Amino acid sequence: KKSSKKKKSSVKNEITVKPTPIQLRMWPALLNSFKSKDCREESSAAAVLNVVGIAPTGSGKTMAYVTPIISHCVRTLLSQVHTPPPQSRNTSVHGLVLVPTRELAIQVSKEFKVAAKVANKYLSKCTLSTDVGKDVDVADIISMEVEPLAVYGGVPIETQIASLLGEEGGSSPTTNRKYTSLVVAATAGRLLDILKKISDSNEESSVASAFANLQAIVFDEADRIAGNVDMAGQ
Repeated sequence: KKSSKKKKSSVKNEITVKPTPIQLRMWPALLNSFKSKDCREESSAAAVLNVVGIAPTGSGKTMAYVTPIISHCVRTLLSQVHTPPPQSRNTSVHGLVLVPTRELAIQVSKEFKVAAKVANKYLSKCTLSTDVGKDVDVADIISMEVEPLAVYGGVPIETQIASLLGEEGGSSPTTNRKYTSLVVAATAGRLLDILKKISDSNEESSVASAFANLQAIVFDEADRIAGNVDMAGQ
């Protein structure tokens, strides 16, 4: 009876994820494209992978690109454990999603938050083998997190700039080293406003540093963006 109860409990707690058709097509392609840094450093055009996904509303298109991007952010953060950052907080944008509306920026950011919550829980439990042969929690020597950021008009631009550059106020990190991997969902107009404001304040080096490790650019509702002259121009 005891073994039967345990079996029932384990089945009950098991989480089953059934990918949608668009996810089944996009996940392997995007995950493989992120697999090797050497692939991205090659000069050939074949090293750059462009994917066009077409599916109806409610088919899981957003998670079709969110999941591979978050997965890549985690791998990038873990690869930086042995690399001292140039400052106490090292923030880089690893994923950028351009959207046509404020509402979609918020919606995409929410999807990123769902995936980032799982990723950050995983990062907090990672262990690292040391020279003395003892595994230690990565969180004890370095703080890492994937952080979604929605960028759109109608809210203070200074707050968004601070978040983008890793200068957001708050309590000091408990460790000496902190890495933040940003995934940004932005309307093109507000993103251009931010870049211009940073440029006018002579902080080009800061924004260049923030976007230096950008690995993925997504155009969500690309047909809508292309069909609008102003958006396409931006």
